[in-house]
Amino acid sequence: MGPRKSPHGASSPGLSLIHVLATEYRRRLLAGSARKLTFTYEEIEQLYGATPDGQLREELERLVMGGLLEEVGGRYYVLTPDALRLAEGHPAGAGPGQPELDIYVAGNRYALESVVGSVQISNWLVGAGVFWRGGSFDVARAARLRARVPRLFLDSGAQQFYRKFKGFAYPYSPRQYLDFALAIGADLIATLDLPLDILAPRGLPVKEGIKKTVEYGVEIYSLAEGLGVRQRVVPVLQGYTDPSEWLESLDLYKSHGVEAEVWGVGSLCMMSKPRLAERILREVRRALPRARLHVFGVDLNVLKRVVCLVDSYDTSVWIFWAKRYGTVRVWDPDSESFVKLKPYVRYPTEKLFRLNIRELFRFHSHMVEKKRLCPRIQ
Repeated sequence: MGPRKSPHGASSPGLSLIHVLATEYRRRLLAGSARKLTFTYEEIEQLYGATPDGQLREELERLVMGGLLEEVGGRYYVLTPDALRLAEGHPAGAGPGQPELDIYVAGNRYALESVVGSVQISNWLVGAGVFWRGGSFDVARAARLRARVPRLFLDSGAQQFYRKFKGFAYPYSPRQYLDFALAIGADLIATLDLPLDILAPRGLPVKEGIKKTVEYGVEIYSLAEGLGVRQRVVPVLQGYTDPSEWLESLDLYKSHGVEAEVWGVGSLCMMSKPRLAERILREVRRALPRARLHVFGVDLNVLKRVVCLVDSYDTSVWIFWAKRYGTVRVWDPDSESFVKLKPYVRYPTEKLFRLNIRELFRFHSHMVEKKRLCPRIQ
């Protein structure tokens, strides 16, 4: 059966082709298809319909040049995150007028579904470990989550495994992890890392943890480069108690030729010393003045101090407020602090989720305004 006549007319396919592919992409996600991201030329021709000789191939080349498609292995085409944002009506890239500070809401599918509709959540971060089941990733379950989120940041999942690490190794390989990330269409992919704030107290030597983190990162970076998706990879820097350790991690990456637009800074989520966190991030920022820095799980009190040094952060604190403490935290911009409210009536956790996420976004809006007052890095 040959390609059907295109219903889109004889003019250049342009963005209508992106919309056709994005619609098929979403259908595959919801169906749990194993081939979610890649399209052959023949599949694209079948989906879009016949065009004048050579026009479709020329348009595909233009879309690749424009950063909306990636060509992999000379045979397959992959929609880029910018293409998916355009298909959803969002602008591609980080242009003028967009926030200078991004928040990634961290949590699982249950928490996400509880707050959908309460606030506009554009960015979601989830750990890969929650989808690891009996020696393989549950792609279909992850795909259902992905379908609800405009932009997904996949984390390595160390938080789910640190009590079960055997020899401080992940249960899945870098290849399995990257394949999973691409299968669900993750926009950003953190490299596998060993969080030293958790593992150093459990006996992992700091230098060994830094070395192994970089080894994981270099392998994922190399695999992604071979697939043409290197720009999605976020190398994670690790350290424990001294800024020089994070810089050592960066130097090791660079000795392997690793370059990235976004770098992650790990092992600050349990740090209760704002001054030390600031010193660490100031040194990393000095070493990477043009890169975007994402800080994982940073304490919100620490964030207030370091907001001028970072470009994005993630937090799941809104879940802990609700599940562990049964409280609502109300943001008070005058004192730049949260007021803890403990209801006398026991409310459903889902309701506490919704109340807390609204207050978290009020806090974030305040941080965005604060960051806009920061001096520009020259």
